[in-house]
Amino acid sequence: MKQGIKEKDIKDFEKYAHKLNDDVKRIRAYKPDANVYLAEGSSLNLISCSCQDEDLFEQQQNIVASISVTGFDGGAW
Repeated sequence: MKQGIKEKDIKDFEKYAHKLNDDVKRIRAYKPDANVYLAEGSSLNLISCSCQDEDLFEQQQNIVASISVTGFDGGAW
């Protein structure tokens, strides 16, 4: 255990995080402006563009997949 988290769970987390990173790299090879965005409320979204200059409605129209992930949070420390 590391700080109360089982080693197997840590390894699984790292494995799937690396897999997600590989998936995003593969997508960006043919769609360079695709992004992953962590929205308020722990929704991890795959979006087809950077979309930062668009209004909320237009941004939501660019979401191609959305997964709710328990315990995800964004921001800086």
